[in-house]
Amino acid sequence: MFKVKPCKVAQDQNHNLIPNDDFMWKDRRMDWTSGNLDYMAVTETHKAPEGDDVWWIWKYTWDVTPNNTRVEGPLLGNWTDRAALAWA
Repeated sequence: MFKVKPCKVAQDQNHNLIPNDDFMWKDRRMDWTSGNLDYMAVTETHKAPEGDDVWWIWKYTWDVTPNNTRVEGPLLGNWTDRAALAWA
């Protein structure tokens, strides 16, 4: 029999859930515009609209090799405006 353990997540200062290894995401999106993984996002909502602020988004930076040189996030926002989030 398959058992699912409870989802254990931390919360940020606004009590929003922060995904970790136990985060039970039900939808994931990826942006490969540059040819490398530029953004990845997950949400607990199955088939969540891209414009809803339910997406935990990571931004990936690559050098010319291409080696992954930086991963920022996750930031909570919507997939549609992912580039406009408060990236460093």
